Formats: sequence, C-alpha cells, structure tokens
Amino acid sequence: MPVCLNSWQAYGCGWTLEYLWRSTDWLIRGDLALLSLMLVNTADIVCHRFYRYREARKQSCAFVRDTASALREGDFGEVTKIAERNRLGHVANVVTAGLAAFASAPPQFTDGEAIDAAERAFQRHRQKFAAELRLGLGTLTTIASTAPFIGLLGTVFGIFGASRGVAMQKDAGEGVGRLGPSRTFAVEHSGFS
Repeated sequence: MPVCLNSWQAYGCGWTLEYLWRSTDWLIRGDLALLSLMLVNTADIVCHRFYRYREARKQSCAFVRDTASALREGDFGEVTKIAERNRLGHVANVVTAGLAAFASAPPQFTDGEAIDAAERAFQRHRQKFAAELRLGLGTLTTIASTAPFIGLLGTVFGIFGASRGVAMQKDAGEGVGRLGPSRTFAVEHSGFS
C-alpha cells in the first residue's frame, strides 16, 4: 500500500466523497441518508418560519401605521380594506375579526354583549394565529432530539466496520488484537437496536 505524504488535505490521499461513499456499507449509507433527509426538512421548516415571522412582523407594523388615523375617525370600512392588504400580519387578522364580530352583532345585543362577542373573536383568532406560527416546531423538536442518536449509531457502525476490517487483515497478530474492541462494539450496537 502506498504511503500518503499529503495527509492534511482530503484529496491528497484519495479521500473523495465518492471514495468514502463506496467504502461504507448499507447501514452507514442509510444513516447518512436519514440524517440528510432530516437536514433538508429542518432547513425547509426554518426558512419557511423565518419568512412567515418576518412577513407577519412587517405587515403588522404596516397595518398599525396605516390604520391609526382611520381608527381615530371610526372609519371601520377603511380599517377592513387596509387589513385585506396585510393578511399575513397578526394584528390585522385579530383586529379585523374583532371588528367583524362587533359589526355583525344582532341588534338586540347590548353594547356590552357586542363587545364580549368581539373579545371572543379576538381570542379565537389570536389562538388560531399562534397555532399557525408554531407549525413545524414539533418536527424540529423531534429532529433535534433524535439526530444525535442517529449520528452516534452511524459512528458505532463505522467503528464496528473499521474494527472488523482490521481484524480481517493478513497480519494475524495485529488483527487478533483488534478483534476484542470489535466484539465490544457489536454488543454496544445490539444495545442501540
């Protein structure tokens, strides 16, 4: 076997991604595929949440800025039109729901009952919007708690395979000395299964 003189660089000794992929067994490839899938899913959720939070904040600020004068004048029709332009903003959704509930209250309701109906509409839309903003966080929690163990399992498979390869070498003296750790990792591997 030729001696590698340029071991500080990955390509100096022929260690390419293709070489590493071909030199692994199916368990490690499956582990890498699962971790890659988890990474892509995490990136998708994080990018979507970042976009959604940013748009909600931007449109809520625009709604508050644009409706200040209309609310002072009591022009609820203008407030509703401005809210239609800022649908992603949480303030626009909640205020519009409350105004719609207040405006659609039956005429036999007193002002207090109409205000109570508007407050209930505020609460429903606030809870609905909060649930929408939490969308995907359970998946992130699951990925964050399981990814280290899946990575550890892949590491154990890799060490087990490397120990088995060393044990199979032609030099029996060195291979037999390495067979003990290989058996240890086999037991550890069965404990993870």
